[in-house]
Amino acid sequence: MANDIQGLLSNKMTENDVAVLLGEPSEQFTKQEYQYSLGMCSGLGIDYDYLQIYFDEQGHFYQAKITRH
Repeated sequence: MANDIQGLLSNKMTENDVAVLLGEPSEQFTKQEYQYSLGMCSGLGIDYDYLQIYFDEQGHFYQAKITRH
């Protein structure tokens, strides 16, 4: 499902647009980076997965990726 969400995001979206679509982020490391916790999606039950959302200096979406910590 997280991969499907990435398809809904576009370069025309602002930080506020993303927050309206996905809700408030679990973490906001910088003004240009949001993180949404996805839980333990790997199936192994040892690592948490996150949807990382990145914004450019003008506050518009430019990249999303799923990471594992």
